[in-house]
Amino acid sequence: MHGYFLSFRLYDTARIIANPFAYEEQPEKLVLKEPESRTFREGVRGPCHYDRRGVAGVLEERDQRDAVEDEMNTVRDKLAALLIELQKREDEIDRKSQEIETLGGGEHQRIVMVVEEEWRGEVEEAWTQILGDRETESKDLREHINDLKAASNDLHAKFESL
Repeated sequence: MHGYFLSFRLYDTARIIANPFAYEEQPEKLVLKEPESRTFREGVRGPCHYDRRGVAGVLEERDQRDAVEDEMNTVRDKLAALLIELQKREDEIDRKSQEIETLGGGEHQRIVMVVEEEWRGEVEEAWTQILGDRETESKDLREHINDLKAASNDLHAKFESL
């Protein structure tokens, strides 16, 4: 409201309408402002805090902040470009998937079924081969066990006859 003279009563009414909880917040503001007012009352006796960096320090800090903001903007631009590229690729994949479904959806299913049947046949052949190998191994092991039992019985009989 710069440049306008306004009645304090009218200003206060407008402020209350804009923020109806202002009176409830007033004690909190007073508590927060109290340390500032205390240092103001202390005057010269209290500690003074000046910006010792001067204008050069402030300008240097501002330049650093601008450099960081420029870097952030560059990174944001790169991110936006990558997101756009990603979206284009996803759209292309969706479009190609739809083409595949419309052109050869039935053909694709048929190919999948043929490959699956071949795979199942190969698995069954491998399974029967494995079972046959295991059966042969178990027969050999049974014969070996029987031979060991016979040898053990012979040794036991010899030991008993001594």
